[in-house]
Amino acid sequence: MTAFLARQDLCITMSAERGNDKLGDFVNERQAFTPVVQHSSPRLKYLLSEVFSGGTPDTNNEEYWTDDVSGIAWVAIGDMSGRERVEVTQKKITIEGAQSKRLTILPVGTLIYSMYASVGHVAELAIQSTINQALLGFKFIDGVSKNYIKWYLRHLQIEILEEVNSNTQDNLNAEKVLNFRIHLPLYAEQEKIASILENAIAKIDALLFQKRQLIYLLAEKRRALITQAVTKGLDSSVQMKDSGISWLGEIPAHWQLTRLRFLLDNIEQGWSPQSDNFPASLDEWGVVKAGCVNGWTLNENENKRLPSDLIPIQEYEIKSGDILMSRANTTELLGSAVLVENVRPKLLLCDKIYRLKIKPESPINKQFLVFVLRSAFGRYQLEREATGASNSMQNIGQEIVTNCWIPFPPPDEQQHIVNHVKEVYARIDALWQATERTIKLLQERRSALISDAVTGKISFESMGSTTEASHEN
Repeated sequence: MTAFLARQDLCITMSAERGNDKLGDFVNERQAFTPVVQHSSPRLKYLLSEVFSGGTPDTNNEEYWTDDVSGIAWVAIGDMSGRERVEVTQKKITIEGAQSKRLTILPVGTLIYSMYASVGHVAELAIQSTINQALLGFKFIDGVSKNYIKWYLRHLQIEILEEVNSNTQDNLNAEKVLNFRIHLPLYAEQEKIASILENAIAKIDALLFQKRQLIYLLAEKRRALITQAVTKGLDSSVQMKDSGISWLGEIPAHWQLTRLRFLLDNIEQGWSPQSDNFPASLDEWGVVKAGCVNGWTLNENENKRLPSDLIPIQEYEIKSGDILMSRANTTELLGSAVLVENVRPKLLLCDKIYRLKIKPESPINKQFLVFVLRSAFGRYQLEREATGASNSMQNIGQEIVTNCWIPFPPPDEQQHIVNHVKEVYARIDALWQATERTIKLLQERRSALISDAVTGKISFESMGSTTEASHEN
């Protein structure tokens, strides 16, 4: 972050700086500062009449927290992440709680800025609220457009995130934020830039919403395709029978239904030593992370390098033909299973991944089994038995996995179903990938438009034409 501020100083000169940079002295500094001039680039602190810091009342004191509708909204990072306006908060505090940390109740319209976690994110309060210590609140002097500064801070976030991701410094502090340089045209131009950006970005965001909805619908279609194929088969004219399981219903009369434990030799759980926080090269040993099975194929890049002073337990090396399943993850990813087809050497199983070893004489097709576990029917069995204090990290024991019901047809029909699902899945995946590329391009255009607008690189007319181009795409 120091490098980021230094780069701003190299690019921008400013003649009206004086005083020290400490937050406590910021108001006095601002009062001594010469008023901003056209296209000047003052530090943020000189554009503010007030800066509001936050805090967290004692969480063990019940008098400080309330579920009552009359409670005071209290904004934490999770309440503003990914949002441009904060309209509701997960928690509320009492008057006593606010007083215990000398928290100010900020008015509607206040800009709040994140220094931790969602670093550099800026949002506007749609409700009166207090804030926690990860956030700052801003009130601006006359002649400074709040809406313009909002867009300028969003422009800065891009470079801030690049720097944060390149080193271990993942947080900001008030001093760094208040020292940000802000390119500041005259007030009328600030307002005009902000207004045009509001309209332009709204159109791009509408397109992004449509594309993300398409991704969601494709995911639903894929899940429905697999569920239908592995529980009802591909021939709608076959005779059906009651499975005896209420949430499964009827299955083809010639299919079998058994617990997974009768198809398995055993379940292995891997090893998670203290490893380096970066991936292993091809000639080094690595330990996969839980996220390696989040997709529909093994993601080899989701691994950590095994330190050279540790001897790898080679019996945990992942091989082609392995069935891997996540035993610990968020609810929506818990139990994700993949069939390993091709894999690089020297990748070890971690302790958050199960390896399901099928009996040699088992009548089940490995890929068919993975599709069953990935189906809505399979997911339901795993999710309902998962344990854990919150949705952020759930667990499934081996007994839960082995007790899963598995419907399956004769081997030839299993292979036919697998081939069909793969064929249709390939078409869905092609559309999925194309949509993801469009989303990426729209996001890049969005960021570029904001940056170019607030730094004066494009005219108002160019901004209008860019918006129309985005809308047409």
